[in-house]
Amino acid sequence: MLIKGEVNKEDIHVFINHFVNTSKKIRNAISILMVIYVVLVVIAAWFIFSSITLFNILVCVILLALIVPFMPGLLRKRTGKVLYRKIEKTNLFQKLGAYALEIDDKGLVMKGREDKEQRIEWKDIQRIYVEKEHYFVYYGHVIILPVRDFNFERAEFMEWIKR
Repeated sequence: MLIKGEVNKEDIHVFINHFVNTSKKIRNAISILMVIYVVLVVIAAWFIFSSITLFNILVCVILLALIVPFMPGLLRKRTGKVLYRKIEKTNLFQKLGAYALEIDDKGLVMKGREDKEQRIEWKDIQRIYVEKEHYFVYYGHVIILPVRDFNFERAEFMEWIKR
């Protein structure tokens, strides 16, 4: 099966959002930052109010209740922006453009715009994420496959994944 398509900057944005939302390391880092934030608010309240009263505790709880629910989303968005800037400096943006992906019994053969072939055997593929608009094939690196490039091959590709 041969799939031809093109990867653009929007696909990179989608991949970064996917990565930020599925990475255990980033999820753990956000959890740690949330705990640090809560501790800092409590310490700041302690210094500002210098005494513990029901009113002071209520103010802290309201502040935390207003801000904490939005923190994970804000931190993920900020992390995504930082990752995008770092990726811009790497060679990933040089790989944007047309590609051809051949799928056979041995694995995947990726041909980029420089006509360099890269064979990835099925045993080397660590995981494949199936999203609504993209497939992400992880094998130490990542192959971004936009669904828009799959005309009638999408069902056939899903059969290859299930093997």
